[in-house]
Amino acid sequence: MTADQKMQDMSCYQVDKAINQLHPYRYTYKPTFYKDDANKAATALVMIDTIPIVQGWLGLGYLGYSALVEEKEDRRQLQVEQQISALQRIKAEKHCYE
Repeated sequence: MTADQKMQDMSCYQVDKAINQLHPYRYTYKPTFYKDDANKAATALVMIDTIPIVQGWLGLGYLGYSALVEEKEDRRQLQVEQQISALQRIKAEKHCYE
């Protein structure tokens, strides 16, 4: 991400404040695949589902949805990391707090 003019015009205090506001978004709160009980249930549903109409498709659908949500979460985290990096570069260019 390139620093736009709005970021360049920020004071050192504003840059620090923006970085601090982005820090909670660096992390994901979605459990990993093996720790998510819903994924375990969906996997079991695929394996043992004997309902003639469904035949495991419900479990497969949820697993696909779960993977999609995880991918979206990864992209969100990457975008936040790039924003923080851009703000840190601006902070270094301005020689803040030296």
